[in-house]
Amino acid sequence: MHIKKEPMRGTHRLIIAIACSLAVALFTAYPGTAMAPMKDTKKTYDAEFGSVYKAVKKAISETGCLLEKDVAKQGADGLYKGKVASTFCVLYSGIDSAYEEMVKYAEKIPRVRAATWSSLRVQYTFYLQEDEDGMVELKLQTELSGFEEYITSKFHFFDSNGVLDEQILADVDMYVEQFENE
Repeated sequence: MHIKKEPMRGTHRLIIAIACSLAVALFTAYPGTAMAPMKDTKKTYDAEFGSVYKAVKKAISETGCLLEKDVAKQGADGLYKGKVASTFCVLYSGIDSAYEEMVKYAEKIPRVRAATWSSLRVQYTFYLQEDEDGMVELKLQTELSGFEEYITSKFHFFDSNGVLDEQILADVDMYVEQFENE
């Protein structure tokens, strides 16, 4: 049996062009879809390790977040180090309205054409390190992510503009002072 090939007509070409465009749009990695490198915010406290550690945990709990990781240990040199991380905390959830919240907290919002942002979340990770002078070095990583449900149906990670970092560090400062004066 011999099959006769007909030349493609304009509508067939248009359909194929649209299908190819959609495939590229869906499977191309947009900036911000992978884990964005997080920026660190560092601060040094002239306070006991225990006071800073308790202050970090209290600051996280005051935001309404739960603790995902809570580890502190003393090294062979007698100095303490620790890591305290929150779970992903939902800052906003709603249909196509998370974008306005993202503008408040994101350094640069991921570019997804015709996006519908339905949620915004944050995760705080604190690293604490006591040094030989009795000072405590605190490093904060704030990870933001938003869920885009219309085109990609996945979370996109992006850098914080520092607003949330400053807010939680102000709380840590307040609680360190409170715990040091007890």
